Amino acid sequence: MRDRYPERFDFGWPPLWLELLGWLLLLVMVAALIGLAVWAITRATGRRGPSTAFGPNPAWSPEGSRQGSDQALQAVRLRYAQGGITREEYVRLVADLGGQVPVPSGPPPDPSPASPPPTNAPPTQQL
Repeated sequence: MRDRYPERFDFGWPPLWLELLGWLLLLVMVAALIGLAVWAITRATGRRGPSTAFGPNPAWSPEGSRQGSDQALQAVRLRYAQGGITREEYVRLVADLGGQVPVPSGPPPDPSPASPPPTNAPPTQQL
């Protein structure tokens, strides 16, 4: 009878450490698939950087989000805004780079001679 029923019933299961390693490998593969799906969705929708759930990114600028924005034109605009070049140089550089030069709205209005010049006198108090 001893031949028919061995003392130890071994069903061929792997050791515990190998089973835990298999579960860990499964979790890593699921996480990789989720990461791949998130990457593909962000790549397809064109969203970059941190989430905008709490407002726009402070480093975001509308100029940089345009398709085909020219870095050279942005550099010229920045130099002009910082006072590094004059208006004539700015217009020439933008025209050379193929950008649109903003047209000034016109000369500032002259103060009309009919209005009295402003006085620095304190206002009078009425009771």
